[in-house]
Amino acid sequence: MSYEVKITGIETGSKMIERWKVIKGWPMYEVSSLGRVRSWKNARWGRSSTPKLLRPGKVDGYPIITLHANGKQTSRRISHLVAEAFIGARPNGLQVCHEDNNRANNNFRNLRYDTPKGNCADKVRHGTLLMGERQPRSKLTEKQVYEIRRLLAKGRTQISIARRFNVTPMAINDIRHRRNWKHLIEDEY
Repeated sequence: MSYEVKITGIETGSKMIERWKVIKGWPMYEVSSLGRVRSWKNARWGRSSTPKLLRPGKVDGYPIITLHANGKQTSRRISHLVAEAFIGARPNGLQVCHEDNNRANNNFRNLRYDTPKGNCADKVRHGTLLMGERQPRSKLTEKQVYEIRRLLAKGRTQISIARRFNVTPMAINDIRHRRNWKHLIEDEY
């Protein structure tokens, strides 16, 4: 069962069609093409005559909603509900990706299924991939990595460099072979 409602876009002022579809496995809940969720549940009489728009919570910046039925409950990302309802079942191994990198924008036109590699490529394109110094566990700075590469080029041993920068020789080996810090261009050192 699905419904259509015309609403005015908040940002553009243009008319948008908001379509509603029942959430698979949860017949008292519906998700809209614009990423909203509503419930037809009434605590006393079962199904309500008018739906109630639900306010999502957030986990890791993703809007989530908790669905309840027959003593069971589950929390789901709204982006996953919208994609399943308006794009189709998610193929194994694929992730739900946001085209504009805005986790709160769950309009079905902003969502797609892609591989983890494709999702990572989006993070690179949007500048949100945590790599290098931006990676919270990083022990080195970009300046230090350039210095390590310079010392390697001069013939210093990995062990002596590792001691100097308080990292393991394997970390220096990974820098040497471009397994880590490969995003840094070579001619900086």
